[in-house]
Amino acid sequence: MSVLFLAAGSPVLAEDAMTFSGSDLAIAGRPYVLAVPSGGCLVNWGDLITETVTEGTAIHVYKQSEPVSITVTKDGKPVPRDATALFREAKPAWARKAPLAEDVDNVSRPLGALLRAPADSFSVEFRVKSEAVSGNRTFFSSGGPGSAQVGLKDGALVFQLNGRQVMSGVLGDRWTDGAWHHVAVTYDRVPLFPHGNQVRFYLDGLPAGVAAFDALDSGAVTGTAATLGGSGFKGNMEWLAVYDSLLFPLAISDHAAVLAGDAQLPVTVANETVKAFQVDEPKISKVVKLALDSNPSADNGPALRKALVALENGSRLQLTDANGRGGVKFYIRSLQGAPAWAGMVIHDKTDVEVDGNGCTLVFSDNMARYVWMKGCTRTAMRNLAFDIDPLYARVGMWAKLLKVDPATGEMMAQVINPRDGKPVKDLPKRASYWRWRPHDPVTLRQTADNQFKSDLYAVKPYADPSAGPGVIRYKLKVPPTDKLWKVITAYQKGANFYMINNADFSSNAVSLDDSSHITFERVDYHAVLGMVFLSSGIDHVRVVRCKIGLPEGLTAADRPLTAGADGYHFHLTRGSILFEENEIALTDDDPISLKDDLWTDVKTAGPRKVNLGGKGPRAGSPIEILGPDYVTTGFTAKVVASEEGVLTLDRDLPANFPAKAVLVNRSHHTRDWVIRNNYFHDYYGRVMIYTGHGLVTGNRVHDSLYHLGISDAYYERAGIASDIITHRNLFEGTVADTAKWGGDQSLAGFHGITYSANSFLDGKLNINCAADALLTRNWFWRKSGESAYPVEVKNSKGTKLFGNFDAVSPATGFRAKQEKCTGTQEKDNLPAVLTGG
Repeated sequence: MSVLFLAAGSPVLAEDAMTFSGSDLAIAGRPYVLAVPSGGCLVNWGDLITETVTEGTAIHVYKQSEPVSITVTKDGKPVPRDATALFREAKPAWARKAPLAEDVDNVSRPLGALLRAPADSFSVEFRVKSEAVSGNRTFFSSGGPGSAQVGLKDGALVFQLNGRQVMSGVLGDRWTDGAWHHVAVTYDRVPLFPHGNQVRFYLDGLPAGVAAFDALDSGAVTGTAATLGGSGFKGNMEWLAVYDSLLFPLAISDHAAVLAGDAQLPVTVANETVKAFQVDEPKISKVVKLALDSNPSADNGPALRKALVALENGSRLQLTDANGRGGVKFYIRSLQGAPAWAGMVIHDKTDVEVDGNGCTLVFSDNMARYVWMKGCTRTAMRNLAFDIDPLYARVGMWAKLLKVDPATGEMMAQVINPRDGKPVKDLPKRASYWRWRPHDPVTLRQTADNQFKSDLYAVKPYADPSAGPGVIRYKLKVPPTDKLWKVITAYQKGANFYMINNADFSSNAVSLDDSSHITFERVDYHAVLGMVFLSSGIDHVRVVRCKIGLPEGLTAADRPLTAGADGYHFHLTRGSILFEENEIALTDDDPISLKDDLWTDVKTAGPRKVNLGGKGPRAGSPIEILGPDYVTTGFTAKVVASEEGVLTLDRDLPANFPAKAVLVNRSHHTRDWVIRNNYFHDYYGRVMIYTGHGLVTGNRVHDSLYHLGISDAYYERAGIASDIITHRNLFEGTVADTAKWGGDQSLAGFHGITYSANSFLDGKLNINCAADALLTRNWFWRKSGESAYPVEVKNSKGTKLFGNFDAVSPATGFRAKQEKCTGTQEKDNLPAVLTGG
């Protein structure tokens, strides 16, 4: 989407020639580029080095990981930062530097259309100087049937949408009439859930209140006929920017500071974690169109599989209906049999592409995995969606308990429509009734944790139409004295509203094996009974603008789940993974995980043998030995034989083989990966990263755990999440961490960890078992107030806490809780100072 900064009546305004700009992230040892005024200026790089620059570009190489602050002077005077470049980086849908050009009095200035489409996430920011007048003041209106308005009412900021309004707290002395103020409002709507909206107010870069519309659906924001000013407004406005996305709090704070004259550019210098890589596109020379049958009773599986087998290298297979149209539903009612058990099989192809042309493949009657791709190179799948016939199977359903009998173990439930509470008559043919989770019948969100799973069944659930529509019966094997009966009985008398997950782990959407240079673009998954995406032995994979979520127009009332298990599993890969601009919602486990196997407490079993205590890498695999602190010993070898957990290597073990050694398989080592600009929300699980050498930036993670891990627990051994930059993400209702599960907690196993410039709303940062972690310029706010620590550090050494900001910190300053730590450094961490101007 193009972005224009326009002065009234002028052509496009380029970056100001008398300002400077640059990225706020630099990599040690790599050239860092700064745009500066031409004609000579002095650059202070913030690392005790200054340099006179005569051209318009300055280049510098930082030597070590640290936060720095860059300033530029010309003729002895400070050069301001380029606000235009800063705003462009935030990618507004529409922006103008001087939308009014002059002071106005009760004038409404038309701006025209600002948004191309209604926005569920919306942000607006501007600088305003408003004189005192009687009544209330309107600053901005986006226009159209879903017009959003921002103004000042009764001493508070007000946001109006679809005839409703919410307000910030009273601004008091934070607002001064006649002075310039920076105002920002963000609106976030999750149409999947009733009452799923939130409004946040900011004044001069600091929080000014949070509110929500009391509405089942507050609606999207339109921007078809925007105006500035109007009734009650006298003054001027500048730097207006409108976004069809959620502006992160730290970005709002940065914009306000720069517009107020801050001439320092804070930069995080981090160690390099990702080597540059490229995912190659298929080389296509011809298009093969496949006309499928749109009749719901048809089985398009055989025709599709036949076309895939016949597809020649260098070809694109494009799906259409009999009239050559795209965007059509086609049913798949059969699978290719053993060993594939898949609806689509793509094996040993090079330079091919499957173009769904906007079509949806609906699986019914038979279902295992949707797609099995193996042994492919430069292969792409695009513009395709997958769904399940709801009469055949549903990932999730809503139900209430009709009967609870601890004495006999008998249970009776009824599947219902949450909109009206009426029973659902047609139950799916295939249902596992695997997990029952209690939910709020109004918000449809999970509540108490009195869930239970199918391992408690004595008799599996079965439909009993004789007892009424949508009725199912089953028995639990829990004894009558078990506390679960008391919890369930009490819940039946109360909310009595369960979400049932019909997970079936024999069914997943995509299996990707032993392939290189693979692209998935605009591939959506609307219903999957098991995991969505499984991979092994892959490298150079790009997943972009894909969605795990419901079809357009459906909500959680229609379908409470999209996937019965996890989302994307990148396990045992060879690296070079790019995951960007995707949305994941309604999975019943982790939305994404990157994991590599490791073996701990490895023992010698001979001059060239090690005992892993369990199944290990196969013959031919390259391995590396680490110490118990997960730092390499420098010893590498190749596996000659692997038998019952004992590996025979191709070289002698070192004489100083460490106690409690760690072994990793370097043939499957997921390094050089990027997770960028994704939206993770409304799922049951965590963002799980158990491998290193990655970059995580620009993501929204809501109500979750963002976990950089090492696992040495009985249920899983995986790791190691070192050498990772986590930069400029939004963590809302989310804890971000480094954490070792199991094993020796006194050893600092995480290395090269950088958390930089992230925004935490009702979230916190926990660092455990880390060495020399850099935590800098992170922004924190939480409704729990001053009593909670924004940062906790345990079992770590050399942690650097520099330049972090706590928007609810007490007057005593920024606080970080520490336990069993050594060498912690703290510098320039700030509390909020709530003053205006």
